[in-house]
Amino acid sequence: MRSSIEIERMRDILKSVVEVMMEYGPEEDIDSHSFAFLCNVVDTLNWVLGEITTERFISPDFLDLDSWLKVERKLREDFL
Repeated sequence: MRSSIEIERMRDILKSVVEVMMEYGPEEDIDSHSFAFLCNVVDTLNWVLGEITTERFISPDFLDLDSWLKVERKLREDFL
């Protein structure tokens, strides 16, 4: 398991990249799948570090877990 210090360092590096990209990055990079993934990783690390509550993390603002659970139930009904 990673230490909280290591997680914080990684989050801070990634967060810095996101901030600079949002300010100065080209639109095609900001609209890319990999940039969206990077932002999601930063959000996840913030949740792991307790900076985002679980309730907020699973809400439509971030993960939208309820919607994904509905999709999963529908797929199970249709295919399993």
